[in-house]
Amino acid sequence: MNDRFLRYVPAFRIAFALTLVVVSYLAVTPVQHKVSHMFSDKLNHMAAFLALAALLDFSFPREEFTATKVGGLLGYGLLIEIVQYFLPFREFSLLDLLVDGLGLGAYALLRPLCRHVPVLRERWQAGT
Repeated sequence: MNDRFLRYVPAFRIAFALTLVVVSYLAVTPVQHKVSHMFSDKLNHMAAFLALAALLDFSFPREEFTATKVGGLLGYGLLIEIVQYFLPFREFSLLDLLVDGLGLGAYALLRPLCRHVPVLRERWQAGT
């Protein structure tokens, strides 16, 4: 890993923490959406977990994107669903958890493209 990349790690960690706070807040807030918005709800889940995966992966660049990172994020998604089960204005959804997993899978598939983004590719370059 390029040692220069390490200067970005605190920013990725702050962004990851802030994203966790925002996603958690949105997960426990009442929403009024109709069945027609189900598609956009699932896209939101996928986008949130794709973003969380990327931020987590770049927050801890010395570890690869393995079962530890994926499992932690899926556990977080399951925790959200469990909390929502107990909220009168929300519901537990295995479909949401599945779509969270699809977001993680999408990041895993897109991850090689990060090697072509100037700032991000420093993660994989040899130290200087």
